[in-house]
Amino acid sequence: MAAGQACSGPFDVNAQSELGWEIERNHMLPMPDQWLPYLKPAIAVYNVDRSRKSFTMWYDWPDTMKWYDTTYRERRKKPIDPKYTITYELKKSKLIRDEKQTWTMCDQSDKKLYTYFERIDGKTGRSSKKTMTAYKGASTTPTFKQDNTSNSLSFTDPASGTFYRWISNRPISTINGERFDFQRNALFRTHNGTEVLVADFSWYDGHLECEDALTIRDPSVSHALVIASLTLLHGHHWTIMHDEFKLDPDAVNKAHECARLTEIGKKQYFKESEDGGQVQSGKKGKSGVDWKAVSETLHGVNGVLDGVNSIVAADSGGGGGGDGGGGGGGGDGGGGGGVC
Repeated sequence: MAAGQACSGPFDVNAQSELGWEIERNHMLPMPDQWLPYLKPAIAVYNVDRSRKSFTMWYDWPDTMKWYDTTYRERRKKPIDPKYTITYELKKSKLIRDEKQTWTMCDQSDKKLYTYFERIDGKTGRSSKKTMTAYKGASTTPTFKQDNTSNSLSFTDPASGTFYRWISNRPISTINGERFDFQRNALFRTHNGTEVLVADFSWYDGHLECEDALTIRDPSVSHALVIASLTLLHGHHWTIMHDEFKLDPDAVNKAHECARLTEIGKKQYFKESEDGGQVQSGKKGKSGVDWKAVSETLHGVNGVLDGVNSIVAADSGGGGGGDGGGGGGGGDGGGGGGVC
């Protein structure tokens, strides 16, 4: 199906795009052919839980991101602490209309690893300054580029001075037949004119209860650097999706509803009034049932969670919580306290 034709008419499941159906069938999208010669075996795989203190849209910055080296399926059986935690903060200037977006990344021992600072012009909504800093170390200013076929984020490792570049397989958009979860991202390191694929990210890992997957493929690369820089890339993606909504909210909302025609799309493009995963933990509806606890218990069970969601909408009316990892990944259901 050509770009722009998905859900161009009445909302009909048959109008779903080919990539949307591929996600539903295979619970993943294939690795781009041009990256295959660079692939090495996986060394580690991470997935993320994104938490929100209050309800926001799926393209908003979360309050907290917790990265684990185990899947939600495994953590459901045996809970563990995250390997890395990223905590966001948005401040408005008292003197000018600008906003300051910052985040701090810590490891399991709460040791600070990276901080990020971005000043957002209050008039234009554009970034006027952005810097990622290794804690008590050097800084780097990332460069984001977007064209009609892909997008990229280039940066220098603050610690080693090595050049890295995240590359996406397609342009980031939520309209004209595109979806943000159609993206796959690969991180390349350039040294002496040679490029090495050191990590890659996909919103879906191919399992029945599909989750996002960040795969580390190089033994010498810093896992923390990979996660921090991927956070920068996704931050740019969220900014673009915000801009699209400001320019054409009807088109974005229509694409949103189109994605929600399928089971996985509905979990990825969550909606406050309908999705049980967005009900506050411990908040009971008129029936006295803690729907957050119910939805977490049934999370990822095909055909069951959707039935719970429809009851939640009528009984409790939604609330805040975590949107989980990509696809069917589970959320934490609340923002983290403190810096990390």
